[in-house]
Amino acid sequence: AVVYRTLRQVADAVSAGRAIAEACREAVEILHCAGLVPDYVEVREAGSLLAPQDQDRQLVALTAARLGRARLIDNIVFERDAVPVV
Repeated sequence: AVVYRTLRQVADAVSAGRAIAEACREAVEILHCAGLVPDYVEVREAGSLLAPQDQDRQLVALTAARLGRARLIDNIVFERDAVPVV
């Protein structure tokens, strides 16, 4: 359950305008503190899995983490709120 909750936190943070890199770094720490060994936490453009651009709205948060010999993999698709152009 911690993997899904962590991805949900990443999605909520990025959707609210938080920096992707910051949200992913925090997620790695959360997973590590829960006893997992994260391989990665990433946010990508949902259709292409490329690094998201500012204009991309449909994103996916992805992670893989090890728990003992098991490798847990999960993802969650989400919409990023419109960011005003400054």
